[in-house]
Amino acid sequence: MYSISSKKSQKRTTLYFQAQDICEKFHKGTSSIVAAGDLIKWESIGVATDLGAGNFQFEATASPAAVRFYKVIVQ
Repeated sequence: MYSISSKKSQKRTTLYFQAQDICEKFHKGTSSIVAAGDLIKWESIGVATDLGAGNFQFEATASPAAVRFYKVIVQ
């Protein structure tokens, strides 16, 4: 099970997500964050910080796009 929440300010968006009991790979791998304004052209924007106990955080700088979508890629 996993969940994602976010907090947005004028200068950044902070993503919080939780990944417990999904798979061992999530806890041993790297959680890369990708973003897109159109769900087609995804770009890597960084790596999430492991906060422990299956909790992760990522701070994205503000985007000029009106809408921005995010995905977590486990490597």
